[in-house]
Amino acid sequence: MLGSRSLRGRRAQWVSRRQWMTTVGGFLWWGCSQRVSGARPNAGGDDLWLVNTRRITSSALLANLDNPSLQFSRLDGDQQYQPSSLIEFCDASTASPELPTVIYVHGNRFTHQEAIERGWYIYQQVCRARRGDNPWRFLVWSWPSEPSGLILHDVRTKAQRTDTQGLYLAWFLRNIASSSSSITLIGYSFGGRVVTGALHALAGGSLGMRSIPNEPYEQLGAKVALIAAAIDANWLSPGRYHERAVKNTASLTLMYNPQDSVLKRYWLLDRRDGSRALGVVGKLSLNLPVDASPIPVQSINCNHIVGSRHNEIEYFSDHCRAGKILAELIESDMPPKGHLPPKGQTPFRRGTEHHR
Repeated sequence: MLGSRSLRGRRAQWVSRRQWMTTVGGFLWWGCSQRVSGARPNAGGDDLWLVNTRRITSSALLANLDNPSLQFSRLDGDQQYQPSSLIEFCDASTASPELPTVIYVHGNRFTHQEAIERGWYIYQQVCRARRGDNPWRFLVWSWPSEPSGLILHDVRTKAQRTDTQGLYLAWFLRNIASSSSSITLIGYSFGGRVVTGALHALAGGSLGMRSIPNEPYEQLGAKVALIAAAIDANWLSPGRYHERAVKNTASLTLMYNPQDSVLKRYWLLDRRDGSRALGVVGKLSLNLPVDASPIPVQSINCNHIVGSRHNEIEYFSDHCRAGKILAELIESDMPPKGHLPPKGQTPFRRGTEHHR
């Protein structure tokens, strides 16, 4: 009898794991198939950029953090991507510092071309909802997330790669901080993990046992939006992996889904701690020092629209309206970089929770 119960238990665990892999695999392959055919953004007066990190190492231990070879491209007047450089990006930012800089980081299992098309799709959805005519500087961050091997192994590998990407993005942010008056960071799924990791590393934190060589920087004042974030719900708390991210955050917008069938199994990334994903919880597990800067947080539950799917595009539907929310965030007036509110306030103010 004991042997039979043990066998049934193992069989149930295997079925559960197989169902999870089927669910995740089905979504991830489906998600990548939602391509924006022949996507070319209608830039108007906007300044559109692409950064590609797929040709440099994904190992945090081997990464060149003094001068990583990021590949820059810029959309020209003929809607063609032209090779560019960090120097040209900084020159453009210095020449027009009034342009808000928006950086979008995609999720897992995207090829480079799919990442470009998804990034421009997000750009177009946000542009449709913009209120003013002021131009933006919009950058798509393409990182090595193409499908590789079995699903569970793939997801764990990409989770490790987010550390390296966070370091690269932190290095980039440190170089553009002085020439950009307003920075908005948008991260979807693992892209959210890259975003908060970068803000943490920028403030002097380490990722994958590495840190960027520059002096810690804590005055970025970034407006952060995380959509279905594949990050531990408590990682922004003191003593946790991305604890310093809050030092470079001016506001935080969370679009989440408690029924997300993929993120509900987030704990499988590391079975030892059984962590839950922020993209499911939607509420921050924070207990920050009272002398830290207060940060407004907006949590938006899109469960009624997205259902059980881990699907970025559905967050941009007419009902969940991520495009409108992000446009308002980009165009909002925030405290200037380096502004420190009075001490003694609650570091994270929980804003009104919305249900879509």
